[in-house]
Amino acid sequence: MALRSTVPASFYLLVIPSVLQAVASPAIVIGTFGDSVTLPCYGLAYRKFPEDQLDVLWKTDGGKTVAHFCRGVHSVGSHFTKRVTFLTENIKRGKFSINISSIAFSDEGAYECVWRSQEEDEEVLNDVKLDVMETMKCFGCGREGHIIRACPDKAEASGSSSAQNLMFHSKRQELTDIPQPLLSRQRIPVLLHNHLRVGRRPERDLQLQ
Repeated sequence: MALRSTVPASFYLLVIPSVLQAVASPAIVIGTFGDSVTLPCYGLAYRKFPEDQLDVLWKTDGGKTVAHFCRGVHSVGSHFTKRVTFLTENIKRGKFSINISSIAFSDEGAYECVWRSQEEDEEVLNDVKLDVMETMKCFGCGREGHIIRACPDKAEASGSSSAQNLMFHSKRQELTDIPQPLLSRQRIPVLLHNHLRVGRRPERDLQLQ
């Protein structure tokens, strides 16, 4: 005689909904090195809360505090001092977005906007991923002391294997004055019209004429 399962059917009804829950993808924000970006956060369920009861925390995926709006008081994490501001005009409407200025490559990564209750429970309102791009643009001038960068369409037309190659039309010793900032991800500093710009490291060595 076959044995029948004694597990209640309600057990399965409790499990299935949790399996089918969808995980929201993070919002992706792309910014340019040195510029400002806005990281969005929407907590519309809390738009009618008085400011003295609001507690919203922005943090990195590593747990570092980015910004904290707690009962009307703003504070900023040490790594973001003087670079982060809450868009206070939107707080009453349940929008807790922040602005980060002078973004660097070290700012890249995942961020969380979290609502904190008086019981110190946390609810993630938004996940945001920040990507930082280089600042170099396609240009050409052809005068000594300036840089010529091959535009992608021109590079492809000429059969070049890389649209990132640079040629310095200046003497070798003139390149020694370029500042050497701390850069990551194989980006190099170049001097363009007396302004420091940051670009990707070219696939081939720089050619000096």
